[in-house]
Amino acid sequence: VVGTILVGNRVGEVDHFDRSDLELFEPLARNLGTVLESGTLEQSLQQLRDLEAQLRHQAYHDPLTGLPNRARFIERVELALDFSAADPEHLGVLFFDLDDFKVVNDSRGHSVGDRLLIEVARRISSAVGPEDTVARLSGDEFAVLLDCPDARGARGVAEAVLAAIRRPIQIDDEEHGLRATAGVAMGDSGARADELIRNADVAMFTAKQAGKNRCEVFSPDMHVAVIERHELMADLQRAVDRDEFVLHYQPIVSLATQRVLGFEVLVRWHHPRRGVVNPGDFIPLAEETDLILPIGRLVLAKACQQARDWQQRYPEHADLAITVNLSSRQLQQPSFVGETLQLFAESGVSPESLILEITESVLMEDTGTSVAKLMQVKSLGLRLAMDDFGTGYSSLSFLAELPIDILKLAKPFTDGLGRTERETAFAEAIVGLGKTVGMKVIAEGIERREQAELLRGFGCDMGQGFYFSPPRDATYVEHLLRRGDGAEDRKIIPFPA
Repeated sequence: VVGTILVGNRVGEVDHFDRSDLELFEPLARNLGTVLESGTLEQSLQQLRDLEAQLRHQAYHDPLTGLPNRARFIERVELALDFSAADPEHLGVLFFDLDDFKVVNDSRGHSVGDRLLIEVARRISSAVGPEDTVARLSGDEFAVLLDCPDARGARGVAEAVLAAIRRPIQIDDEEHGLRATAGVAMGDSGARADELIRNADVAMFTAKQAGKNRCEVFSPDMHVAVIERHELMADLQRAVDRDEFVLHYQPIVSLATQRVLGFEVLVRWHHPRRGVVNPGDFIPLAEETDLILPIGRLVLAKACQQARDWQQRYPEHADLAITVNLSSRQLQQPSFVGETLQLFAESGVSPESLILEITESVLMEDTGTSVAKLMQVKSLGLRLAMDDFGTGYSSLSFLAELPIDILKLAKPFTDGLGRTERETAFAEAIVGLGKTVGMKVIAEGIERREQAELLRGFGCDMGQGFYFSPPRDATYVEHLLRRGDGAEDRKIIPFPA
């Protein structure tokens, strides 16, 4: 032993040493030993400087893309803010997040995901100027430090980057389509680097909430919305733990006889302070945070238990169908089939009385795997419905591959009935398409008598909407079931037009 090395102050996001650091320390130790033993100081010092540069580069750069990492980006933004203190409005930070990239990693594997990230990094760098700093902050998040005249110019650059990302990416023999969402924050919106980056992140989040694949420029009022969202997220987690959800039921009616044939299950959140929260106000948040998984299991379990209870108490109405919506995150879970089978077994419900509703977009994310899972649960005897039909990627060849029993005509097509000949023709064509491939058709969102009459004339089998009844609680369903002795007595009195 000729000496001891003391190493401290790890530079970068990670505050501990790992194996890659050890691999650099070992040659460092050998070089120091050479210095002490042979006195070749200048040569060894140069090697030490090279190793130090390598360590510093590793600490400040992303190993996958070679771009600066978060620590380096913050440093660059701090320097830019100091340099432009008198004129910060010409400094901009762009924040990019790839839309639904987790689905790519889950369905195609992380090796393909990494190659896509490398290509995204290249496209972002090509879309901005050579003097601008591009960084990978984490996962599928990228940022750009921009020298631009104003917010309008920064937004233009952000939209050019989004357009570059949208171009198809070829990986081996497969073509991939990616989308991203962007946020812009100008230098006068934050005094510090972390504040400016946070503001760009807030603007990006606001753009996500508005529909993704778009860009927003930060404004101070966005903070209020973000704080409210975080509070709602915490409340939603507590709601799952405390089971604050109840089910409502909207009748599905035969358009020919106006008999109730089934009910669509719709979840409502009984918030302790806000009162009843409708699904449109919390389901998107649940899908983003994966809380949709426990909520989806809870809803399906409650629906099975309720259906079983009605089958036992009102056997003369055993033909009633209960439809439950299925989210994409539920279908993607490897345990989906096993959990569904377990729910049926525990509740004792007859699978023939259940219908699972899936949107077209869910099936398009990974058609082969999705169809295989649906075929497994369908083999039990339950039926499958395609929700919001006509709003996605429908085609005759696509429909022929799917184990679908029922098409649900989306509300926008129902809304257009009678408004123009073109819109009416579209709705009639979709109903005819469903009938051609041997499926039942349910029209959603019927609000007026003339809509119901037109749909009946097209040969549409069933309908639901506020014209017949809004979603009601279980008490309403039981009142309807007690009113008569069988299916012929389950006629509904439509609400006034």
